[in-house]
Amino acid sequence: ALPIQMLADHPLTDQTVPVDERFESGVLDTVLYVVRPNGALLFRTDDDIAADGTQLSDANILATALPEDGVYRIEARSALDDHAGAYTLRIKPLERIWNEELFSEYVGVYLDGPWEYHLYVFMQDGRLYDYVQEGGYVEEYFPISETEFVLPDGIFERFTRDETGKVDGYDVYISLIHPVGGRWYRGTRIGDLPDDFYETLENVLRDDSGP
Repeated sequence: ALPIQMLADHPLTDQTVPVDERFESGVLDTVLYVVRPNGALLFRTDDDIAADGTQLSDANILATALPEDGVYRIEARSALDDHAGAYTLRIKPLERIWNEELFSEYVGVYLDGPWEYHLYVFMQDGRLYDYVQEGGYVEEYFPISETEFVLPDGIFERFTRDETGKVDGYDVYISLIHPVGGRWYRGTRIGDLPDDFYETLENVLRDDSGP
């Protein structure tokens, strides 16, 4: 998985640059694209979100998994192709962090809001996955810390705990390539996996694979 950060020398949100001098000073409203080998868009982001929830002008992809072999293209742009000032692009591969005992605590059923679809987090062959019942698809989690994961299309997910230390849900940041992207959503843990989950999953995947 790759974290990609585009740092503007003079970000659009830099309040030290007078409005009437922004064009001359070379301000930049950063936008990042990651394009798959077949030309399809894998991930897009613009303003980063600071810890206090405010927006920063620097574009930051926390981590994006590369789902297939091939040559990917990273495009560093300016919003509306306007005020294209200077920037620094940082790329550094992440190491997969793995703690099977800890990650097994995330296994369970979650109600993903605000659409209220059911997401099943499960482990198989020492890996962590999710299965979306309404969509019928399975995705593997790429761990970047003990609580944070990235999915193949750049979705960022962070598991949370209640005051007793029990896993109570997750916060998820949806990539801008999605119609509902560019913001945080909440998923709530509602229970354990059903006893017949793995058998049901195997049947669903077999049906999807065709004859």
